[in-house]
Amino acid sequence: MHIRISYIYPSPPRANEAHDLIAEWVGLNPGNLTGNVSRSVFEETPTFAISTRHENMDAFEKSRDAMMVSSEIHEFTSKLSPLLRQPTNVTIANALTIGESPADNTRYTH
Repeated sequence: MHIRISYIYPSPPRANEAHDLIAEWVGLNPGNLTGNVSRSVFEETPTFAISTRHENMDAFEKSRDAMMVSSEIHEFTSKLSPLLRQPTNVTIANALTIGESPADNTRYTH
């Protein structure tokens, strides 16, 4: 399962804090996630992405129901936005997908 947060900004200002917040949101320790920050260009706009992957699928399954509630997603993106300084461009992809490739995604944009 992958969670990808993309945002448009010159640099990832607080990527580590954002990564830890993702772990907190799904009820895992930061050590249960692997992740990286990457830079790409989307329609000529520089975009940074924090991508994480769950190492503990059982723990994710237990928190899956909470992730499906829109208010939970809203609360999460509200917390994450100040870290990324770009609230309108926070996108969670694959937040509800387990064991699928990143190409098969479900998107929520706040």
